Amino acid sequence: MKFPQSLNTMHDPTQSMARDTVTCDSKGRVVLPKEVRKRFGQAYYVVPTIGDVVLIPVPKDPVKDFWEMGKKAGLDKLSIKEMKKSIREQLEKEL
Repeated sequence: MKFPQSLNTMHDPTQSMARDTVTCDSKGRVVLPKEVRKRFGQAYYVVPTIGDVVLIPVPKDPVKDFWEMGKKAGLDKLSIKEMKKSIREQLEKEL
């Protein structure tokens, strides 16, 4: 799966932002630096991983972004039947 461009550029040293430490308040809220909110927006998916928590900006139009990811993957050229077959094959490889 290709992550949103915003996530890919986080690790690009030419585009990196200063690293800030943020903490949770007593209600569990985290305040992100203004520069981060301005660049990536106000809403994020919280993705726990092994040893980390990743924030992925929620796209302004998630349906459009999902459609664009499908087009880039070539899914717009497949029938529903072909897509289902492709998904099954991929799942079988992963399991």
